[in-house]
Amino acid sequence: MTQTQPMQKILVVDDSPTALRLTRDALAESGFDAVTARDGEEALEVAGKEHPSLVVLDIVLPKKNGFQVCRQLKTDPATSDMKVILLSSKNQETDRFWGMK
Repeated sequence: MTQTQPMQKILVVDDSPTALRLTRDALAESGFDAVTARDGEEALEVAGKEHPSLVVLDIVLPKKNGFQVCRQLKTDPATSDMKVILLSSKNQETDRFWGMK
């Protein structure tokens, strides 16, 4: 009898319904448990409730931007171990700087 690995949970945060659906569906097809949020405040709520191992986070979001969400996740002991990927069409050097910070 083989033991199956639990599906890794990934939180996808984007205010674009199309991008959100495409990313969620691609992750689900690859065997991940994808949960979603449409703005920065919802992202923090879902992250606290669902405890995903990874957050795929858009930068331009309503209510709180991706940089603010990332900063809050990383400073809260309950969520600081979550890995975060910032996903955005923003391509300025300052955007990369703040993303790495």
